[in-house]
Amino acid sequence: MNARRTAAGLAALEPTTGLTTAARTRSQDMLTNNYFAHTSPTGQTWYGLLSSAGLGYAAGGENLAKVSGSVAASVTQAIEALMASPTHRANILNPAFRKVGVGAAGQADALTIFTTIFTDR
Repeated sequence: MNARRTAAGLAALEPTTGLTTAARTRSQDMLTNNYFAHTSPTGQTWYGLLSSAGLGYAAGGENLAKVSGSVAASVTQAIEALMASPTHRANILNPAFRKVGVGAAGQADALTIFTTIFTDR
């Protein structure tokens, strides 16, 4: 993501522990509970998760990607798919976003679910 941002003349995103923990929690929840959506079956969203963890922001977003096949190739496949989607690309290249957390949960070489949470602070 940061290579795409810097190529577009934007600052790199800074990973944070809180956002990374939230993103990992989201990915694992989707894998464990067999869904793929911005709202969990229990109604949990990324912003609810951040709020309950006491993480503040004025602007934020979430990207999800589900990739089948080789774990080694899954990151590249996910980035390519996200960049091909106008709404996901807009999150990656949003100049207001400065912080990021990325989580992944997978099943060997079968399926990997990625969650990326972006915020402005």
